[in-house]
Amino acid sequence: MAYDVARRPNSASVWAAMNADLVGEISAVRALRLEQRLTPTDVDAPKIQHPTGRMSRVMHQMAQTGLYDANRYATDSDARQAILVGAAAAGMELTDVERRMMQGTWPGLASFYARYASRHRSQSLRRDWLEAVTYVAKSSGSREGKNNARKSPTSQPTTHAPGLQATSLPTNSDAEHQHIRTWRSALRLKEHAYTDSRTGLARRMVLRALGEAAHMTASRFVEFGVRSIAIATGLDHTTVGSHLRALRGESDGLVTLVEEGRGTKGDLYMLTVPEDVKAAAEDMTWQKGKIHAMRPVFRELGLPAAFVYETLEHSPGLSTAGIIRLTGLSRTAVSEVLEVMAAWNMIVRDMTRAWSVVSATSLKDLAEYFGVMEAVAAQLQRYRIERVLWKEWLSKNVNTVAELISPGEDYPWEDFEGPPDEWALADMAFTRAG
Repeated sequence: MAYDVARRPNSASVWAAMNADLVGEISAVRALRLEQRLTPTDVDAPKIQHPTGRMSRVMHQMAQTGLYDANRYATDSDARQAILVGAAAAGMELTDVERRMMQGTWPGLASFYARYASRHRSQSLRRDWLEAVTYVAKSSGSREGKNNARKSPTSQPTTHAPGLQATSLPTNSDAEHQHIRTWRSALRLKEHAYTDSRTGLARRMVLRALGEAAHMTASRFVEFGVRSIAIATGLDHTTVGSHLRALRGESDGLVTLVEEGRGTKGDLYMLTVPEDVKAAAEDMTWQKGKIHAMRPVFRELGLPAAFVYETLEHSPGLSTAGIIRLTGLSRTAVSEVLEVMAAWNMIVRDMTRAWSVVSATSLKDLAEYFGVMEAVAAQLQRYRIERVLWKEWLSKNVNTVAELISPGEDYPWEDFEGPPDEWALADMAFTRAG
């Protein structure tokens, strides 16, 4: 019914009649807009020097539901101000908050402004936002000089297990990125060997997660635990473990197990360019852009959608047949995901029937709209508890002090949409984001 209505739009006479009936309301709205004379607060607001990159789960729930702990926040005003402070600290802009309120993503926050007349709500929000940004700027400034993580944005995480000598790992980041990009070419050549079954697609995504982790640490050696990779791929950590065992057991595989994990350290893997495709991979032109694991929105849309979107990012203007050829997916699967993503304005088809990505559509906003971020936060919380229990067990049952978890274990994968190749991992540690 919706499609039938959309393909038969109203005639000009209908629109003229509607405008005539609503002439009074339209005039009132236009007059109200002229009266407000709103000016952006961003001009006067201080800049946040070190945004965390994400809001806490509690603030998200308050913004979405309007429910809060009365022992912590005495009034609705206190609760809404806490939400705005969390949004400002996360690096959001006022327009981001307004859009979430108007589109129904944050109905809880919108309800806190219901006490104001409609013509005053926008001004009240802007006033509260200026106060929130000022507070965050002062708070971050007072902590400057005490937070070592902020003073060392170029520090690199440990990328090798205790038993492996550091001197055996390459230290030239340029050479490492060249190797990783050659490995990505090898991945393009080899990944069609994996079928478009659920298992095959999952292994392709695990490989992408390893490639993404390698770029983040500027090293072909990857020591991210199965739980970090599980968050990056949307899979369970036990499933990730089985896929890694299968991948490292392949002849001429793309990953090699260097050393098994122990204590709080994960297995150490090396990205390997197989000999059977090495010459071809070295001759291929490096693929532009970043390699992505499972971005949160595709937990809802599925693995086929993730691979189709990735293909269009790197090769815009493809026909449906071209997408099928490059992704290795079935025609049915490709057609279905193209239809779904086009409905959400993620992709668009031009007059020549070629598909391209709509860059203006935010994958992060869609993930938030679908409620995916709650699932990611729940998975993070569960793994955080499991890590604490594991470290406690080690401290009681192993005659050694448990080693610190590597920075990769706590990386906020749910927010990651592609780092630069020279990613400063210490500056985005999960402890800051939480």
